[in-house]
Amino acid sequence: MDNSFENVSLLWLEHNRFYWKESTYTKYIFITKNISKIFCDCMIEEINSKRIQQTVNNILLCNLMSVTTVKTYVSVINNVLAFAYDNDYDCVDHIKIILPKQQKSELKILTQKEQKALTTFLTKNIDLTKLGVLFALYTGVRCGELCALKWGDIDLYNGFVSINKTMQRVQCTDETGKTKIIITPPKTPNSNRIIPLPKFLISILKSFNPNNENSYLLTGSDEKFIEPRQAQNIFNRCLSDCKISKINFHALRHSFATRCIELGMDYKTLSEILGHASVSTTMNLYVHSSQEQKRKQMNKLNSLVKI
Repeated sequence: MDNSFENVSLLWLEHNRFYWKESTYTKYIFITKNISKIFCDCMIEEINSKRIQQTVNNILLCNLMSVTTVKTYVSVINNVLAFAYDNDYDCVDHIKIILPKQQKSELKILTQKEQKALTTFLTKNIDLTKLGVLFALYTGVRCGELCALKWGDIDLYNGFVSINKTMQRVQCTDETGKTKIIITPPKTPNSNRIIPLPKFLISILKSFNPNNENSYLLTGSDEKFIEPRQAQNIFNRCLSDCKISKINFHALRHSFATRCIELGMDYKTLSEILGHASVSTTMNLYVHSSQEQKRKQMNKLNSLVKI
């Protein structure tokens, strides 16, 4: 029996592949291959907390990976070990390591002034690609969800959009090293959702008068699509035209959530619109107090002082 980590991880992958989405499967193939390279044909029984801790320390010391990436790799190692242990391999069932605390990075969002400038630019120069940016900004959909969206998913009469799929580029599972585009169900079951559309957006959507429900929203074609990487490039050009600093496409989702909170939307409603499993996820990840909001709240203290 081949007790190498590489072989056991292949068995683990094969055991679970039909329970995972294709994107998850290909991600784990990539990670297990990298782990096998790091440990150079290490036997499964040689994997222990001390060895992994020393390796992790060296990786972090040399800035070869982020703490977040290391956490993901360690999680995969633990999953492989648990699988091996349950299948009577002579190994530990898990490892424990210590990682440095991560500083929580502040996610960038559009200020109200930037959002107004971007909205004006998009509406004055509207086409299908700019419509996509506007749509993301005022619905909070993820980039992959937007790219997979078809006109048939939008009910202009009742004024809502059905989010039921996502698009992403993944690594092929063969040895070619190539990638491919796949369209799958959304990120989680909660991501399957129906979002009411604001009236101004419905009016703009109606102006395009689509005649093919199978055509993609961003292209108007049922064969040609725009993938997330291209959507980011389109967004970058819009930002440049508006003299706004470059930010990730996902910042549109953050900005949407923040504006909704500023306008008084209740957290439960926002959580469901975003497709989160719980309100706490929405609060922790996507609601950010902007500088202008902080200033507005701090200025309330002026009422306490008379000069």
